[in-house]
Amino acid sequence: MLRHPAYAGAYVYGRRRHDGRLRLPGKPHSGRRFVRDPQKWMVLHQNALPAYIDWESYERNQELMAANRSRYPGVPRGGTALLGGLVICGVCGRKMVTGYNDDGREARYSCSYEATNYGGSQCQSISARPVDACVSALILEAISPAAIDVSLQVAEDIELERQQLHEGWKQRLERADYETALARRRYEAVDPDNRLVARTLERDWEAAMARTQALADERQRALARQPKRLTEQEKDMVCRLAEDVPALWKAHSTTSRDRQTIARLMLDGVTIQVFGETERAEIKATGRAVP
Repeated sequence: MLRHPAYAGAYVYGRRRHDGRLRLPGKPHSGRRFVRDPQKWMVLHQNALPAYIDWESYERNQELMAANRSRYPGVPRGGTALLGGLVICGVCGRKMVTGYNDDGREARYSCSYEATNYGGSQCQSISARPVDACVSALILEAISPAAIDVSLQVAEDIELERQQLHEGWKQRLERADYETALARRRYEAVDPDNRLVARTLERDWEAAMARTQALADERQRALARQPKRLTEQEKDMVCRLAEDVPALWKAHSTTSRDRQTIARLMLDGVTIQVFGETERAEIKATGRAVP
């Protein structure tokens, strides 16, 4: 119920695909794979059915469920470690787990997939404290006032791109409307007694209307994914908050969960590669908001 687009009033086709390479002998229904990206569905017609929720709520639900899956960063799971669920092993590429000592104060990031599943050796591990300190510095640098100014300028550039996108869609829709009107005029001008030509022109008119509707639906989906423009009041608020972020980050009233939530908003992942048996490591943070 949470995943099916019909609850958002949409008729779809092509949400599941068959992959012959994954089919198992004796199991005729095996090999099916669920396509999560709506852009890859064969048919997506919104507002075709009575809806329980709107399409925006449906998309937010899908994003939330995707974030809660184990292979995604997900939500903070507790503990003091900043990057639990975000750390990737620089040796094998798998997720590193977060472990704590008996009193729960000292955390450690470890890659133990081979050891846990196959009885092999541990890939690598490192204390969480220096890693968290390094990544925290990157996060604070990213949300410093200077970085905020750059981000706001980027937002203005995005707004210009948005206007160009609107203009491009407007021209495409005008061209589609013209082709539909032209097909309608041709159909209306034909002699009704010439049935073969009339049926052909009628099909052309219907095809032109279908292309126009499909283009309008595609435009609506594309524009719905565009971020909203910040107002001047919101920009001023962001700049004022940026001045207080370092102090708020280190404040006793800021919980570990708060910091973990911020890290997940700004980071896609943190790759760590430890050098030998030492605590020296190379750390690479990836995300839209880290320098």
